[in-house]
Amino acid sequence: PNDNSSFNFKQFTQIQFTSTRVPMESLPLMTSSGNRDYIHPHALMEFFHRGVQRLQFLSNGENLVVISYEAKENLDTVILEDFYKVLAEHGKFDSTKVIVRKVGTIQPEQNGKVKLVKVVRRDEIKLT
Repeated sequence: PNDNSSFNFKQFTQIQFTSTRVPMESLPLMTSSGNRDYIHPHALMEFFHRGVQRLQFLSNGENLVVISYEAKENLDTVILEDFYKVLAEHGKFDSTKVIVRKVGTIQPEQNGKVKLVKVVRRDEIKLT
């Protein structure tokens, strides 16, 4: 009755379960040694400084990060210094170029939410 020796398991599709929160909101970067690594969203949440209304990290998945934020006052220097501290704590992203910019509005996705991390092609990142 429980003899499964002739049962063909190959007919079923294997399902891999993944956590959508961590991979989707982790910041992908290339390490100094050329390996892909990530900065966890908890480390990124430290950037919600007083006065920052919205924040978004754009990454090309390699060595460029643009931090866009909405605020009444200019916090570029504070945010840049704090982000370099996070990179230093991880100790392997010394070739990462970081651009911080105060913007009027961070465009939400179709669902009305702003992604914390957005991975885009380098040519999609406006550097000005």
